[in-house]
Amino acid sequence: MRGNQIVRWNVETDASCHTLSGHSSGVSSVVYSPTGDQIATSGSSNPTVRLWDAETGRCQMVVADFNGLVMSVAWKKPSNGRYLVTGSEDKSVRQWQVIKEGDEI
Repeated sequence: MRGNQIVRWNVETDASCHTLSGHSSGVSSVVYSPTGDQIATSGSSNPTVRLWDAETGRCQMVVADFNGLVMSVAWKKPSNGRYLVTGSEDKSVRQWQVIKEGDEI
Protein backbone atom coordinates (compact mmCIF):
# COMPACT_ATOMS: atom_id res chain seq x y z
CA MET A 1 0.00 0.00 0.00
CA ARG A 2 1.10 3.56 -0.62
CA GLY A 3 -0.94 5.78 1.70
CA ASN A 4 -4.29 5.92 -0.04
CA GLN A 5 -3.37 3.56 -2.90
CA ILE A 6 -3.16 -0.21 -3.10
CA VAL A 7 -0.55 -1.61 -5.46
CA ARG A 8 -1.23 -5.15 -6.68
CA TRP A 9 2.09 -6.82 -7.36
CA ASN A 10 3.04 -9.89 -9.41
CA VAL A 11 5.75 -11.65 -7.44
CA GLU A 12 6.72 -13.88 -10.38
CA THR A 13 7.56 -10.96 -12.68
CA ASP A 14 8.45 -8.49 -9.90
CA ALA A 15 6.18 -5.86 -11.48
CA SER A 16 3.03 -4.06 -10.43
CA CYS A 17 -0.23 -5.23 -12.04
CA HIS A 18 -2.59 -2.46 -10.94
CA THR A 19 -2.70 0.53 -8.68
CA LEU A 20 -6.08 0.84 -6.99
CA SER A 21 -6.69 4.53 -6.31
CA GLY A 22 -9.78 6.17 -4.92
CA HIS A 23 -9.64 6.32 -1.14
CA SER A 24 -9.13 9.86 0.14
CA SER A 25 -6.85 8.72 2.98
CA GLY A 26 -4.85 5.69 4.07
CA VAL A 27 -6.30 2.23 3.58
CA SER A 28 -7.05 0.21 6.71
CA SER A 29 -8.20 -3.14 5.31
CA VAL A 30 -7.74 -5.11 2.07
CA VAL A 31 -9.20 -8.55 1.36
CA TYR A 32 -9.72 -10.75 -1.72
CA SER A 33 -13.10 -12.40 -2.31
CA PRO A 34 -13.23 -16.19 -1.84
CA THR A 35 -13.27 -16.63 -5.63
CA GLY A 36 -10.41 -14.15 -6.14
CA ASP A 37 -12.31 -12.04 -8.66
CA GLN A 38 -12.92 -9.03 -6.38
CA ILE A 39 -10.99 -7.05 -3.79
CA ALA A 40 -12.65 -5.12 -0.96
CA THR A 41 -10.86 -2.19 0.68
CA SER A 42 -11.77 0.25 3.44
CA GLY A 43 -10.34 3.72 4.07
CA SER A 44 -8.85 4.68 7.43
CA SER A 45 -10.45 8.10 7.86
CA ASN A 46 -13.38 8.01 5.46
CA PRO A 47 -16.41 5.78 6.04
CA THR A 48 -16.37 3.89 2.74
CA VAL A 49 -15.71 0.45 1.32
CA ARG A 50 -14.66 0.02 -2.29
CA LEU A 51 -15.10 -3.12 -4.38
CA TRP A 52 -12.57 -3.66 -7.15
CA ASP A 53 -12.36 -6.03 -10.09
CA ALA A 54 -9.19 -8.03 -9.34
CA GLU A 55 -8.45 -8.67 -13.02
CA THR A 56 -8.76 -5.10 -14.34
CA GLY A 57 -8.17 -3.02 -11.20
CA ARG A 58 -11.35 -0.99 -11.83
CA CYS A 59 -13.52 0.18 -8.98
CA GLN A 60 -16.91 -1.53 -9.33
CA MET A 61 -18.72 0.04 -6.40
CA VAL A 62 -18.34 2.41 -3.46
CA VAL A 63 -20.38 1.61 -0.36
CA ALA A 64 -20.78 4.76 1.72
CA ASP A 65 -23.72 3.94 3.98
CA PHE A 66 -21.78 3.96 7.28
CA ASN A 67 -22.14 6.02 10.48
CA GLY A 68 -18.49 5.69 11.45
CA LEU A 69 -15.16 4.61 10.03
CA VAL A 70 -14.96 1.10 8.63
CA MET A 71 -12.36 -0.73 10.66
CA SER A 72 -12.48 -4.11 8.93
CA VAL A 73 -13.89 -6.00 5.96
CA ALA A 74 -14.20 -9.75 5.41
CA TRP A 75 -15.81 -11.99 2.80
CA LYS A 76 -18.31 -14.74 3.51
CA LYS A 77 -19.45 -17.10 0.77
CA PRO A 78 -22.42 -19.22 1.76
CA SER A 79 -23.88 -21.68 -0.72
CA ASN A 80 -26.64 -19.29 -1.80
CA GLY A 81 -24.70 -16.10 -2.51
CA ARG A 82 -21.74 -13.85 -1.81
CA TYR A 83 -21.53 -11.56 1.20
CA LEU A 84 -19.20 -8.88 2.50
CA VAL A 85 -19.08 -8.24 6.24
CA THR A 86 -17.98 -4.87 7.64
CA GLY A 87 -17.09 -3.77 11.15
CA SER A 88 -17.39 -0.06 11.93
CA GLU A 89 -16.24 2.42 14.54
CA ASP A 90 -19.89 2.91 15.56
CA LYS A 91 -19.77 -0.68 16.94
CA SER A 92 -21.92 -2.09 14.14
CA VAL A 93 -21.23 -5.25 12.18
CA ARG A 94 -23.10 -5.42 8.88
CA GLN A 95 -23.50 -8.04 6.21
CA TRP A 96 -23.88 -6.90 2.59
CA GLN A 97 -25.01 -9.10 -0.27
CA VAL A 98 -22.79 -8.47 -3.27
CA ILE A 99 -24.64 -8.93 -6.54
CA LYS A 100 -22.56 -8.69 -9.68
CA GLU A 101 -24.10 -7.72 -13.00
CA GLY A 102 -25.64 -10.78 -14.60
CA ASP A 103 -25.98 -12.70 -11.30
CA GLU A 104 -29.31 -14.30 -10.50
CA ILE A 105 -30.74 -13.61 -7.05
